[in-house]
Amino acid sequence: IASVADMDGDEAATFGTVLARCTSALREAAGADLVYVYIFGDHVPHMHAHLAPHVDGDALNDAMIKGEVEERPLPSGLVAMVPKDYPEIDAETLRSVLESTRRLLSGA
Repeated sequence: IASVADMDGDEAATFGTVLARCTSALREAAGADLVYVYIFGDHVPHMHAHLAPHVDGDALNDAMIKGEVEERPLPSGLVAMVPKDYPEIDAETLRSVLESTRRLLSGA
């Protein structure tokens, strides 16, 4: 499906529940104040949601990313918008949050 508006049936009935469960687990695993949900899909004909854990003082805000951003081409042909004023999160921290989120979602 290309957007939330195109959902029907089981997709529409379960999307909110799944999204709430995933954002709750990610918020806990990352120690975040909240989790922003960004839903995209206009240049590539599919819908996907980005879950972005947020703590006060990080690069995220209600305008998406604070400060000056740098465009980085991705292998897919899309472009990543990366904040210049905030350090990237190291791979080990990302792995740790991912594993914690996975454990919380699996009930282990």
